[in-house]
Amino acid sequence: MEMLLTGKHEYQMDSKGRVIIPVEFRNAFSVDGISEVNLLSINDRIQLLPRQALKELISELKSHSSLDEDTMDLKSTLYSNLKRAELKQDGRLTIPPLFREDAGLEKSVYVIGAEDRVEIWSASKWNERFEKPGKKLGDLFQKVHDKRYRKDVNLYQKDG
Repeated sequence: MEMLLTGKHEYQMDSKGRVIIPVEFRNAFSVDGISEVNLLSINDRIQLLPRQALKELISELKSHSSLDEDTMDLKSTLYSNLKRAELKQDGRLTIPPLFREDAGLEKSVYVIGAEDRVEIWSASKWNERFEKPGKKLGDLFQKVHDKRYRKDVNLYQKDG
C-alpha cells in the first residue's frame, strides 16, 4: 500500500546538521529493517526520497533519450545532487553541509510531508515563499489549474 505523507513540523537543527524526522514519516524509509534515505537538494529545499519514489524518478529519466543534451544535463545535475543517508533509530538524520548550504537551512527548519516524499525547508524560506499574499492554498490550486488549462488549449490550437 502506498503511503501518503502529509503535515508540517517545525524542528531545530543542531550544530552538526541533524534534524529529527517525525515518527509518522519514518516508516516510508524503512525496508527490511533498514532505514535508508535518498537526499536530493533541489529548489531551496532538500527532498527525502524513499526507495520507491527514487525508482520512479529514475525510471522516468530512463524513458528519455540518453543522447539528448538536456536529458544528459538533467541526469548529471540530478545524480550529483543526490546522496544516500542513514536515518537513525531515534529519527535523527544528518544533512551534509553542502546540502544545508544549497537549501539555505538555518537552525529553524520545517519537515513536511509532500505526497510520496518528505521535504526539509529553512523555516524563513518557507515563510517567505508560502506565508505571503498570493501563495495561499486556494491561489496555488488555481495557478496549477490555469497552467494545465493553458497547456491543453495550446496543444489543440490550430495554426493561423
